[in-house]
Amino acid sequence: MKTSKRILMLLMSLLIAVNLLLPITAHADSGQDDYITELLLAAKPDFPEGEPCSNSTEKYHIQIRCPGLLLNCSACWGFCFRFLTAAFNVNPAKNISLTWHNINGHLSGRPDFEDPYTSPADLRPGDILAWSSPSHAVVVMENHPERSVVVLAEGNYGGRVHYGREVSYSCISSTLSYIVRFASSHIPGADRSNQQEPDCQFRDVCRDKFYYHPVQWAAQCGITTGTGDHCFSPDLNCSREQVVTFLWRACGSKAPAAQENPFVDVAASKYYYHSVLWALGSGITCGTDSCSFGVGQDCTRAQIVTFLWRAAGSPAPTGGACPFTDISTEKYYYKPVLWASQNGITSGKDPTHFYPDDPCTRAEVVTFLYAMFGKNS
Repeated sequence: MKTSKRILMLLMSLLIAVNLLLPITAHADSGQDDYITELLLAAKPDFPEGEPCSNSTEKYHIQIRCPGLLLNCSACWGFCFRFLTAAFNVNPAKNISLTWHNINGHLSGRPDFEDPYTSPADLRPGDILAWSSPSHAVVVMENHPERSVVVLAEGNYGGRVHYGREVSYSCISSTLSYIVRFASSHIPGADRSNQQEPDCQFRDVCRDKFYYHPVQWAAQCGITTGTGDHCFSPDLNCSREQVVTFLWRACGSKAPAAQENPFVDVAASKYYYHSVLWALGSGITCGTDSCSFGVGQDCTRAQIVTFLWRAAGSPAPTGGACPFTDISTEKYYYKPVLWASQNGITSGKDPTHFYPDDPCTRAEVVTFLYAMFGKNS
């Protein structure tokens, strides 16, 4: 057997090391899946859509040392390693252990345990899928049993990084060689049952929800005090005045720049009076018309991302196409959404849709703010 083929066989077996895999059990903890997906999404800006990724791309050239050998990974594996290292802050390629076998005169690595794979429905975010035909490795971003598909992140897809490809369960079942899954201890925060983390002050904010940390941060920073009776009401739609008040507080509760109030629906006695005038004077909002701010109206997803973009100084997006098919270039929110996508503030409601006209819930608003102000604080 030629050396290149021997290396490929070794690489295909390499990542089934005992210390990197867990048996697949029932897919029961959707909250943990949400948390892991959040980590994966946060790593996307470091590996932008369309970035060159081939066997000759230096960024994705990875070598693995194991007993007696130094193996060169193909670019698809290099992407998986780099991407998961960034997401989980752990190198999935280290501490490799293999059992070596002499098969017809050729040395090969092989696992000592039975393949734990059972069903595509049990795949979890962060799993690496290794396919045999064609030879390829990808990372699972999401699993949708209701549609029998998984959503992928992958390198060397036509020589580039690509997100959002959906693969059917039937395709997985016919081409999958094995999966690589990391133990909970390898993923900071994925198994948080034994960590001494302060309980959230809101009884309707559960630890396993994607917005748990954003709400904790917002409460600790004085951005929100909830809706009363120790509740945050995460699923309630957020009004325009609530959004602007949250943003005003996140920016330091600065004195209003506007001296006159043109809005007939914003009374000086209301809690949001100063925040609306600050937003007006800072160029963040001009209201729904010249005389009204739109108090009481639900804030849409397009509107809040536009508020954030203006608060950041209306920066120009760094280039590249918008990943969302429901965002057209002539819309006022095109640049804000593209900027937010490129800076890890939003990944849409699915890989190809942002749903700009949907009302934004309180949980989503605080998560947007956390992505912009809180993650690095």
